[in-house]
Amino acid sequence: MSKRRKPGRLPRVPGIAVGAQTETGTSNTDTALVEHWNGTAWSVVASLPDLGNSKVTSVYAASPTDVWATVLTVRTDTDLGVDDFLHWDGTSTVPVPGPHEYGLDYEYAGIGGTGPGNIWAAGYSTQPGTTAAAPLIAHLSCG
Repeated sequence: MSKRRKPGRLPRVPGIAVGAQTETGTSNTDTALVEHWNGTAWSVVASLPDLGNSKVTSVYAASPTDVWATVLTVRTDTDLGVDDFLHWDGTSTVPVPGPHEYGLDYEYAGIGGTGPGNIWAAGYSTQPGTTAAAPLIAHLSCG
């Protein structure tokens, strides 16, 4: 027989939440935000690189030392949305450029994989000024 948890109690397992926050005193509308749940409390991951006006849109942990995230950045020079990736290798978080075709907006809606070295992201691309979206799939083969 399995143990039952009390209603309203979360299991004590690690987790990650992503999104954006507005920082007072900056010109950025959004600043990327990652929070880590250690089983007891949430804490903000303060070691993110400066990504400008951006938000983290999805995250996938292949292992505790191999975490990938998608980042939507609005470039002020063109007002285009460009999605890139972040990678945590257990020591530091570094930006990884996504595929960029000139003149298109990119937005990844999710990221996942089958383990380290086999990461997939899915979303859509659009031409600026249009609403017609085309499917977008990226495969990051890292190994």
